[in-house]
Amino acid sequence: MPALVSAIHAEGYRPWSADDRMVPAKIVYPLEPTATDNGVNQSSEVRHVRSPTELPLDRIRRSQAGANDPERRVEVSEVTDVPVDRSAVDGGLRSVSTALELLDCFGAAHELGVSEIARRLGVAKSTAHRLLTTLCTHGLVEKNTQSGQYRLGLHLLELGLQVASRFRIRQAALPLLEELRQRTGCTVHLSVPEGADVLFVERLQSLNGMQLLADVARRLPAHCTSSGKVMAAFDPSFAQFRRAAGFPVITSSTIRTPAAWDRVLDETRRRGVAISRDEMTVGLTSVAAPVRDYAGRARAAISIVAPTRSVGDGVERSARLVTEVALKLSRVLCL
Repeated sequence: MPALVSAIHAEGYRPWSADDRMVPAKIVYPLEPTATDNGVNQSSEVRHVRSPTELPLDRIRRSQAGANDPERRVEVSEVTDVPVDRSAVDGGLRSVSTALELLDCFGAAHELGVSEIARRLGVAKSTAHRLLTTLCTHGLVEKNTQSGQYRLGLHLLELGLQVASRFRIRQAALPLLEELRQRTGCTVHLSVPEGADVLFVERLQSLNGMQLLADVARRLPAHCTSSGKVMAAFDPSFAQFRRAAGFPVITSSTIRTPAAWDRVLDETRRRGVAISRDEMTVGLTSVAAPVRDYAGRARAAISIVAPTRSVGDGVERSARLVTEVALKLSRVLCL
């Protein structure tokens, strides 16, 4: 190993210390011999290796690209002690991060054009188009040939279904949610806390043909939903996450201040359920009950949603029904 490090330094690489960030190395070595003007083999490929013993040391070569660039940062991998072009690695990670941010753009939009995606990401249209092309190749995004815009691909559905199949609480809740939908005729939700937000892991639409919240994202700020409020009321850490994240105004009825947030949580603890009237979507009212564990902490929430005008005096009945189903789910899960 010392001989290898000496050879690296002889090649002109900068010294390194234990404080340097390390990444698995890319080893560049010849493919088939080819004749060149200077007698040096220019045909090469990049492969990842786990140990320097996997290749003879005399076959290790430094990549020709950027070899004479004084600004090119090269480090030595703790896995192989072979120099690594850190700038190339960081650039690759940035591309991956941007591609993931691109997918998040579709969280509240069915379809988006290249220009809008580029604007949201803060990148050039050419960069956005290149990322979209790559994601389309892997089925994560697809292009609508009629509108010319892009939407999430079916491969994401495949991956999502695999996750859902392992989500025990969703599997246990499905028959109970269907029972609640049959008894109320309303749209029914199962949600869990996620950071400062509510993640709706199941949504059964109402039986009257009204597709409520069909265009609403599956992730919403906790302070504007009954599910978020009821989970925060029985989970102090979740309540604090929302408090720290702030209270963006969605409608004129949305909670806007920490003081109002605390008052609502106190009221929710007294009632055992949370109510949201026109706070996320004007014209809709929701009622939620917590799915609590043995310590009383909310692990999830069950809610029903209906047009505000149709709820009227039926809030108490709705509260009783969602509470009943939430208790059943707690028992089924042995929380």
